[in-house]
Amino acid sequence: MTVVTSSGWVGRPVPRREDVDLLSGRARYIADLTRPGMLHAVFLRSPVPHARIDAVDSGPALALPGGRAVLTGRDIAHLVKPQPTPHRVWGQRETPYFALAIDRVRYVGEAVAIVVADTPYLAEDARELIEVEWGVLPAVADVMSSRAAGAERLYDHLPDNIAGVFDTEMGDVDRAFEEADVVVRRRFEIPRVFGCPLEGRGVLAEWDVFGGGLTVWSTTQSLHVARDCLAETLGVPEHKVRVIVPALGGGFGAKFHFYPEEVAVSLQDVLLRRTGIGTSRCQGRDCAEAIAHRMAPLLGWSARRLDAELEAYQAHVARSQRFRG
Repeated sequence: MTVVTSSGWVGRPVPRREDVDLLSGRARYIADLTRPGMLHAVFLRSPVPHARIDAVDSGPALALPGGRAVLTGRDIAHLVKPQPTPHRVWGQRETPYFALAIDRVRYVGEAVAIVVADTPYLAEDARELIEVEWGVLPAVADVMSSRAAGAERLYDHLPDNIAGVFDTEMGDVDRAFEEADVVVRRRFEIPRVFGCPLEGRGVLAEWDVFGGGLTVWSTTQSLHVARDCLAETLGVPEHKVRVIVPALGGGFGAKFHFYPEEVAVSLQDVLLRRTGIGTSRCQGRDCAEAIAHRMAPLLGWSARRLDAELEAYQAHVARSQRFRG
């Protein structure tokens, strides 16, 4: 007879490595982090589920003392790639979107502009001064209405609102139904479910102008996905991007996704050299030139390519201004 002896670990409480810092108050969350001369960013978000962005006037926000910069989707459209989809499914259609909405919002809370100021309170005050002209469009709020004939399409390049289609086979489904003793048909409605941690999401970025690297502190549950997606979206080599996760105040899977705010803060940081560091005040083409000149060496752009990109951006802005008028 073989006697199995306990290793002493089963059923025994084991102190966690992080307990000392958490219980003593020494753990550092994203809100506890500071950098020299750090500025603060907030986002202007859509109050409606579906609308055109006809115009954005950020002049009053920049005129506020302590306001440093404002970026909109049209400012960044030629500087970053669309947001990547790390977890694609079979048959999924392309539904591109950027870190900041460019000409259309598709859900309540979609980021339209990032506002940077000396303090979070000034950033919030500056945000209130931004004027947006909305062209409100019909919204589709549930699956059945989105599939109805004539439903408002969220993406003009798609024939309908179906996100993806794929076919698969497993066994003889028709025969299984025919031979079943009981067949039950019901319609089930699933309520909205989401992770709601005590700590919200946050991101801090610092651009090293000497080494050409980006360090990002993020409340992400998937730091390697965040690093890869940041590198892809910004056009920066992966080995130049470092993502650090501080103490996390809960996540429940909600912080596993790669969010637009991580790109917007990092891009704004390239403009201001480091998130919250620097006193540059840029908007429109000035902002685009500042970012493009700093990113050109990393992207391998020649002087001719840089000029061509800026000319394309200027033409895009000119078309947008005619559209606004």
